[in-house]
Amino acid sequence: MLTPIQEFVTSKNVMKQQRSVEVKAMASRFPIYKAVILPGAVRALLAAKQSPMEFLTRHQQGDWGEAVNAIDWLRNDEAIERRLPLLSCYCLSTGTVLIVFTPADHSRTVAYVEGEDPSQAQVSPEIGG
Repeated sequence: MLTPIQEFVTSKNVMKQQRSVEVKAMASRFPIYKAVILPGAVRALLAAKQSPMEFLTRHQQGDWGEAVNAIDWLRNDEAIERRLPLLSCYCLSTGTVLIVFTPADHSRTVAYVEGEDPSQAQVSPEIGG
């Protein structure tokens, strides 16, 4: 039996091929240097049969998600210019809310679900780098 992480890695190519949601062709508003998907988010994405790239791309393009109110949407827009933390909240097909957070230094972007602590995200060193 595979762990959720192993299932995610194994199904990565399948999810790329089955991606049915079209992401608008928009320019990136900021770079994502490292992306970390916490275990609860991996399980939620697998259950929803959705790709993390869909939400990381939306976050990078300044689409802050369905679960962000108008005030926080405007704060995020301003945060890009002032290099402050960014927070997006997306509703998965299962109803679970996926949270995507980029700290002010933009050193990493973390996807997680409620109950997980994004500050605990471990960024692996580059392989062969």
